[in-house]
Amino acid sequence: MGKLVFQAFVYISVLLEDALKVGFDSSFILDLAFKTSS
Repeated sequence: MGKLVFQAFVYISVLLEDALKVGFDSSFILDLAFKTSS
């Protein structure tokens, strides 16, 4: 179970790192996705 949690943590960290690299573009896409879904 602990291994699964660790893998999820690593996966989220990679996603966050990618989001930071993309910067404003990713936040713009997230805003757009949030507005279209609601």
